[in-house]
Amino acid sequence: MNTSGPYRIEMVCTGNICRSVMAQIVLDTQLRSAGTQGVIVSSSGISDEEHGNPIDRRAAKALRQAGYPTPLHRAHQLDANTFASSDLVLAMTSTHFARLEQLAREAGLEAYPGASGPGRVDLRMFRSFDPNLAVSPAERGEGDPFADAEPEGDAQWLRRRELDVPDPWYGTAADFDQTMQTVEEICPHIVSYVRKVTNQ
Repeated sequence: MNTSGPYRIEMVCTGNICRSVMAQIVLDTQLRSAGTQGVIVSSSGISDEEHGNPIDRRAAKALRQAGYPTPLHRAHQLDANTFASSDLVLAMTSTHFARLEQLAREAGLEAYPGASGPGRVDLRMFRSFDPNLAVSPAERGEGDPFADAEPEGDAQWLRRRELDVPDPWYGTAADFDQTMQTVEEICPHIVSYVRKVTNQ
């Protein structure tokens, strides 16, 4: 966790050319529109397969059609330093979440919903902010994360899979539009959370 300076948010998907960068741009735009100060939003992938590539043209089109900018972007893989310096890390799928948990252990970090303080990262599923889903208090980072937190083992995995943001890369323009809709619906709730934790 970042202990000084701006509040840092990291969006994470697979290759950093579709979901995570779409969420980065939408959230950054909405935070600015809300007058939020001292927050930096960035994105990365758990894989380096798209390293150096620009945002997917279909993702860029969906953003433009929704009225968002498409700034210069080069995909890159999440590294331990970026992870450790982040305050809030949002995973697009349960697979990403599991990989991020592994990275946290390897880096000697504690990462779970609601974590704060030195050596800890607030790690959540992106869609855990969706008010239309039945998300537990623990998944929202409320209360004791180790008391009646989340189901264990296979049940936990299946529960997190329900929060996945599907990968539009394999689909059509309609799939990118659906991803855009999902991102736009959830980001206002992230804005509210960030403004609360940053006392704005």
